[in-house]
Amino acid sequence: MGIEKTRRLARESVYWPNINRHIDELVKACSYCQESQPKQQREPLEPHQVPSTPWTKLGTDLFEIHGDNYLLIVDYHSKYPVVHKLNSTTSAAVAGITSHTFSLLGAPAEVMSDNGPQFVGKHYEDMCNTWGIKNTTSSPRYPRSNGFVERSVRTVKSVIKKCQKSGQNVDIALLNLRVTPVDSKLPSPAEILFGRPIQITLPNNHLQANPQKAETS
Repeated sequence: MGIEKTRRLARESVYWPNINRHIDELVKACSYCQESQPKQQREPLEPHQVPSTPWTKLGTDLFEIHGDNYLLIVDYHSKYPVVHKLNSTTSAAVAGITSHTFSLLGAPAEVMSDNGPQFVGKHYEDMCNTWGIKNTTSSPRYPRSNGFVERSVRTVKSVIKKCQKSGQNVDIALLNLRVTPVDSKLPSPAEILFGRPIQITLPNNHLQANPQKAETS
C-alpha cells in the first residue's frame, strides 16, 4: 500500500512514539513492497464525473495475474473495490458474478466499462437490463481511457502480487486496503460505503470507543 497508506491504516488502530519513522523504515526494508511499487503511468484520457453518493456509479474491468483472471468492480464515490477470481471470462460468467455482487451490496444506477466482449455481450446487457442499470462503455477509439478504474486495477494487482510472493492472506490484505483512510481528511472506502468502521485483524479504535454500538450494529 505504500508508506502513506500504511501510516493512515496504523493511525486508525495503534500508536507508539516515532510510529511514522518506524513505518517508513519497515516499508523501505520490505522487498515485496519495493517490487510492487507502481511505475509511472500516463494520465487518464477521459475524466469521469464523481457521483455525490456511494454505490451509484461503478467501474469494472478484468485483469490477469500469472494466468489467473480477476474481475474488479469499484465505486467511483467511495473507491471501495470488490475483487472476484474468475473460473471463466465469458460474458455469462462475468454477468453472473456481477449480479451476485449487486445482490449483496445493491444495484447502482450506472456501470462503466471498456469495450471488452464480456461487457458488451448479450448476457451482460441482459443482466444490466434486469437490474435497471445503465451500461456505459468507453469510446471504441479509446477503450482504456477510464483512468480511475485503471489505477484501481494497478492497486489491487499490486496487493495480490505482494501476497503471492510473501505468503500473506489475500482476503485480509484486500480488507486492509478497503479500511485504509482515503486521505488525511476522508475516512476509508469501507466507512464511506457502509457508514461505519469495519473490524479488521488490527484493533479498531472506533469500535473500541463504542463497544455497545459495535455489538448492536
